[in-house]
Formats: sequence, C-alpha cells, structure tokens
Amino acid sequence: MSRIPSRIKSVTSGGNIDTKKDSMIKLNCEADGNPVPNITWTRKNNVLPNGERNATGDTYIIQSATRHDAGQYICTAYNDVGQPAEQTITVNILYPPEIEVERAWVHSGEGNEALLVCIVNAEPHAEVSWYRDTLKLDTNERRITEVRGSRHTLIVRKVQASDFGNYSCVADNVVGKSRAYVELSGKPNPVKINSNKNGRHQNNYNISWSVDSYTPIEEFKLFYRKVPLPDESPLDTRTQGQWPKKPPTRNQDNEGYAGSPIYGYNSMRNEWNDVILPAVPSEQFTHRMAYNIRGLDTASEYEAKVMAKNRFGWTPMSDVFKFVTSATPEIDAEARDLGSTSSYNGFTKRSYNVIIFVVFNILYFAYNTIPSPLSELGRGRMSEYAT
Repeated sequence: MSRIPSRIKSVTSGGNIDTKKDSMIKLNCEADGNPVPNITWTRKNNVLPNGERNATGDTYIIQSATRHDAGQYICTAYNDVGQPAEQTITVNILYPPEIEVERAWVHSGEGNEALLVCIVNAEPHAEVSWYRDTLKLDTNERRITEVRGSRHTLIVRKVQASDFGNYSCVADNVVGKSRAYVELSGKPNPVKINSNKNGRHQNNYNISWSVDSYTPIEEFKLFYRKVPLPDESPLDTRTQGQWPKKPPTRNQDNEGYAGSPIYGYNSMRNEWNDVILPAVPSEQFTHRMAYNIRGLDTASEYEAKVMAKNRFGWTPMSDVFKFVTSATPEIDAEARDLGSTSSYNGFTKRSYNVIIFVVFNILYFAYNTIPSPLSELGRGRMSEYAT
C-alpha cells in the first residue's frame, strides 16, 4: 500500500468557537493519511491552559474555561510522509465585564487634578459609564473621560470640595453587567512611619513619620504600647480609629516636634497610650513629624500607629509599627567625640603655648642684641647733637 501524507479532514465548528465563561470546551481534530498520522495540539504564542507546551490525541478538552483560555489552538497531523498538516481553531470566551480599580481610594485637594481609573476586561466589548453615587455623570470642561485599551479614566480637573465623595464605573455588555467603586477624598493619605526599628536609648524612643496631603495637616494622634507577652492578653479592645474613653490630660513630661504641646494619658498595662500632637504648619505636600516617647522599659518591644487629620477629616489608621528599646545605655555622640579627642586637643593646646613662648623670647633676644640699621642711624644722629 502506498504511503499518503497527512491531511486534516475536519475540526470543531469549522475552526471558530464562541462559548461562555466556565463552559467546558472540547476541541476535535480529524485527520487521515497512510500511515495514520499522530495529532499534536499547540497554542499560538502561548502555552496550553494546563501549562504544557503541547498535547497529543484527536481531542483536547478545556475544563471550566476562563477569559485567559481564549486564543488560537493549532492542530498538527504528521505521519513522517511529506509535510505536516495544520489547522487553527479560534476560541472566543464570552464573559461579562470584569473590573479592577487601580486605586479604591484616591486623595486630592482643592484646585488639583484627580484621576479615577477602572481596568475593564470583557468579551464582547463593554460600554463603560461613570456615576457619582446614583447619578450618571456627563462630561464637561472640568470632568472628562479617557479610554486607552482596557483602562478607563475619569479625570476631575480643578477639584472642588463638592467633588469629594463616592464614584463608580459601570461596564455593560450582552453577557452581563459589573460595577466597581472609587472614593475621591480630601482626607490625608495613610501615615507612613519611617523610624529605625532599633532604638538607641533604653527608656525613650524617637519616632518619626510622614503623610501626604494637599490640604494642611491640623494634628496627629499617636498610639503606642508595649507588645503583650505570649501569656498576656491585651486589655484594650477598642477598634482602630476610636477615640479614648478617658479624656486626655496634659502631659508635662513630653514635648512634640518644635516644642508643640501634646496631650495624652497613660492607661493600664497593654492598653494603648494616646498622644495628640498639633501639626507644624507646612505648605508642603509631604508633612513630617517626630516625637520622643519617654518612660519606656529597657530592652522591650513596643508597637505604634498614627493617624493624621486635616479639615476634611482623619486618615485611616496606619499600619502597626514595631520598635525595640536599647538594652545598653548609649554614649552621647558629643561626649564620645570629646572623649576620643581630649588628649589630642590638650596636647595641641600645650604645644601651641610652648611654641608661642619660644618664638617670643627669640624675637626679644634678637631685637636687643643684634644691631639694626635703624638703631645705628639713631645712635649716629645722637652723637652729632652731642658734638
């Protein structure tokens, strides 16, 4: 019997499949030839859904398809006679819009620009609209929309206080509809604590932080406590951002940055200590603050968190920051420098005095013992007057 090259007789749906997300997809490829050809499945510019580069057999099955399984699948038949035969099956996965917001919370300030971004994927293409609460937004000179691929942006120019609030992007196609939310806020960004976690002192710790805000910061609130031991349970059950039930009292032992007065109170063991710090006036976007926490235990672990407030309200609570006080006393940097150079400085001063004394005596001796032209001239004129 003669040898016949491979030939593909048919493929599923004539090479074009449209199916919904989560469906099972069965790709068939029928080929003939002599000898009977082997069939291999590959995917154009990608691996197969199971992560492999190829698979063999007349049928390839995709279980519970996702949008990432869409693409071109290539059936190749070959029996070592002539050239391989190939045919492509294009798989389209139809699915409702899937929305991912770039940032669910966007900070801005009056007079600035704000960008609210939704990343929308859908098949077929989805129409995207923007809403403020339940009101559909139209574009105007201060509010425009921009589309670049799957990135949909609502641009708010020259932000006003009335612009702050809750927004949403709504995407709609023939398969379904989706919505995602974005808040535009004038409140400060969350505080970032940037101190060294290892303290230099035994009983105090200098904590510093920064916060970004277009609107000037009015005050900070610092929480700190000693980290409970494994066999201890924290007595403080307040939720983040709650104010203390006990009214704050004047703390005379501590001072805030630049001498700002602070208020706080010391509570029971393992409870959070609260310190209110008036902010230092600043026109900068990034506001910085530092505070020296005193009365701490030696070689102990503490944790702290900070909130910031501007005229639009308080930030969410910062991430918890842990630090450790030193186990050994630190030698003051200035004293350490003086100690290391005192003998050198003493020697230099004494040597300088000796040199001055020696030079003075040499000059005095030279002046009184070595005749100079001026002194000789003076003596000559005196002798003339004498005669």
